[in-house]
Amino acid sequence: MKRVSAPERTRERLRAIMDGRLGTAPERSSLVLLAAQLILEEALEGEVRDAIGRERYARVGIPTKPAGGTDPEAGRCSDVKPATIPI
Repeated sequence: MKRVSAPERTRERLRAIMDGRLGTAPERSSLVLLAAQLILEEALEGEVRDAIGRERYARVGIPTKPAGGTDPEAGRCSDVKPATIPI
């Protein structure tokens, strides 16, 4: 499932109101609030993008490792050493 950013969800709600698909009075009255919310969400995402130096969900320079710490070459968990059992 594709992840949708908060500004995209808000933008879609605004489009729905402006297209008349959500024509109830409470939805129409929230047009200004949604517009302000969209502006704040986009500004916040811009600040985060500038702070971390990459786009949303972009992974740069992060080594990929399989989940669970498995080592695909060894075929077993790389963090666990074999136990020695005294006889």
